[in-house]
Amino acid sequence: ASFLEESIIEYPPYRFLITKVPSDSIVQDYIKLLKANNVQTVIRACEPSYNAEILQREGITVHVSLL
Repeated sequence: ASFLEESIIEYPPYRFLITKVPSDSIVQDYIKLLKANNVQTVIRACEPSYNAEILQREGITVHVSLL
């Protein structure tokens, strides 16, 4: 899933996974990346580019925070 260009920032006890904006066509790869990094919550900081319900069905909470 390197096309998502992920970066990890650690600020104990928090750990942040930052990625490029996924699309519906690669959302399954995005989910694999999130699960591999034990992500439970996604903060969407951009316009929607994928169906958040797909992540929610996988047990990942999605919040919207447009800056």
